[in-house]
Amino acid sequence: FFSLWLGNNDALGWATNGGVTTDATNVLTDKATFSMLYSNLINALTAGGQKGVVGTIPDVTAVPYFNTVTVSALLAAAKAINPAAVAVFIQTGTGVRAATSEDLIRLPFQTAGLFGTGTIPYGLDPRNPIANNWVLDKDEIIRVKDYVNSYNSTIKSLANSKGLAVADTYTYLNMVKAGIAIQGININSAFITGGAFSLDGVHLTPRGNAVIANVFIDAINSKYNSTIPSIDITKYRGVKFPDK
Repeated sequence: FFSLWLGNNDALGWATNGGVTTDATNVLTDKATFSMLYSNLINALTAGGQKGVVGTIPDVTAVPYFNTVTVSALLAAAKAINPAAVAVFIQTGTGVRAATSEDLIRLPFQTAGLFGTGTIPYGLDPRNPIANNWVLDKDEIIRVKDYVNSYNSTIKSLANSKGLAVADTYTYLNMVKAGIAIQGININSAFITGGAFSLDGVHLTPRGNAVIANVFIDAINSKYNSTIPSIDITKYRGVKFPDK
């Protein structure tokens, strides 16, 4: 029996680099290539009739990394210093424009010390926009979602053809983003306080991992009529706050 949760980084590296490819770690894997490689792996894992569980790839835009530093918050901060500020300007693949709520700013931008600096204020003037790599713009979001949906179609199709269980982490983590109560604990994708994601805004906390482990357990039990007990997520922490 095997468990397989593979493919996240085929989209994540590209997305967390603002939809910009600079090296092999941030390439958006070609759909046909992903399908071929995943198929080869599944065929190898099931060559002897083995059963198992596979996980879908989460929506990369559902993590705090892309939902903490918002365009509206940046503009409000700029207006507090300079009421004349009218927009946040970003560089996209098609040119410079004013950012909207459909564009996602990467989490590290808040500590980069760039916004509003310079003779021509960075990000507040179309002559000095926020660089493309700091933003996953609306067109890049459409593209990465399309690729993730394609990857997940491959995963589900191959799993069904081999009679494998499917842990749909894509759907579940989108539920977490909206907020969900699990075993009496409220969990969401808010940065630091949400309980599910760690301080890098991408990877799960111990509690988040326990939650996802239960998604896999539920999928296994449902598919194979097994009775693996659920994990008590209250025994695992979210982000650990300092004592003082």
